[in-house]
Amino acid sequence: TGYRPGALEALIGQDLPAHLIHGRVSAWGWEGPWANRRGFDSIVQAASGISFLAGGENPGALPAQALDHSTGYFLAAGILDALTLRSQDGRGRDVDVSLASTGARLLDAPGRTVHPGLPTAPGLNVVVNHADVTTARPALAEFEDYPEPAHPWGSDRAEWAH
Repeated sequence: TGYRPGALEALIGQDLPAHLIHGRVSAWGWEGPWANRRGFDSIVQAASGISFLAGGENPGALPAQALDHSTGYFLAAGILDALTLRSQDGRGRDVDVSLASTGARLLDAPGRTVHPGLPTAPGLNVVVNHADVTTARPALAEFEDYPEPAHPWGSDRAEWAH
């Protein structure tokens, strides 16, 4: 769930089934003065200083929602651990992650480059130009880029691919 701390409990009460594994994501965590505030990746990046560190003289959000992605991986790993433990004892668990704690982990990572610069890959351009639209190259080099960026929703003809 992605509700603010306490919101789901206010709707359904505190008593969840004992076997339930409940994965929860919040912006700021479950304790502290900001626990009940709304938030999302770009806001947490700005409040934690990540956007300033990544932007240098021109602070801004990172080109990827790094906290959303990383926090999702932490949540998935926690749920897998909880499933493993439940298979042994039958008990459910809460798996709680927050964007702010992920940001703190990333900022405290050993060997982190403070101003990494633009990403590069040997022999590859990192961007592709489609007329007046510039997009990132595919993440996996063995997959070709699309011949053009995505079309507006509903503008493609429905047909079977051969």
